[in-house]
Formats: sequence, structure tokens, C-alpha cells
Amino acid sequence: MRLQHIALFCALTSACLGLSSCGVSAHSLNLQPTPILSGGSGWAIVSDSYIRLKAGPAIAAADVADLRDGSEAEILGREVGKDANGGRSLWYKIRVSETGEKPLEGWVLESEIELYDSKVQADRALRAKSGK
Repeated sequence: MRLQHIALFCALTSACLGLSSCGVSAHSLNLQPTPILSGGSGWAIVSDSYIRLKAGPAIAAADVADLRDGSEAEILGREVGKDANGGRSLWYKIRVSETGEKPLEGWVLESEIELYDSKVQADRALRAKSGK
């Protein structure tokens, strides 16, 4: 009797799982970026000697500002965009707050920056880089 109950339970479970997956097609779901999922709440340091802060995640996007090696920035998000060859590259949206100036926001390529989990880590890296 017990074996029949187990067999019946397995059959019903299989039937329910089979029916629940019927008619499901593979569609993509576009979600709005969030700090946890998109790489936000981190910090970055410009690692190239000179880069352009872009208005969007593409080389063809308008220039917002120029950043130099050692500029520190808060990461606001990330997105896949176009690189110089038209291929896909990872871009980071950042906010740069230089002393006494209005904060700037824009996009930079992943290859142009070093990433850190916190401002404290980024500050330590900057001090180590400058030898102080």
C-alpha cells in the first residue's frame, strides 16, 4: 500500500511539473539596472593616462569630460555597449567628484579603470600607487 502511495505521488508530481512547463517559450526579460545586479555601489580608479568620459555606453557617444590617471569615481551601474570596432564591451557608469567642481556622470570602458568594492579600498590603492 505504501509503495502505491509513493508511486501515485511521483506520478502526480511529474504530471504537475509537465503541465506547468507547457506553453512556456524562451523570451528575454529586460530589467532596470539595480546597484546590486548592475555593479553599482563600487568604486573605480582611472588606470589609463587619459580617457574620455562618454555620454553613453559607446565609443561614438558624445564626450562629457576628460579624466586622467588616478581619478577616483563612484560606480553607478554597468551595461554592455559598443567598443571602437563595433563589438560588445562592458561599460561602467560613473560619477566623478573633483574637489570644488560639480560632480560629472558618464560612461567609461571596463579596460580603462580598476574596480574596487569600497571607497576605502580605492583610497588605499591610490595611496599605494602614489607611494604615500
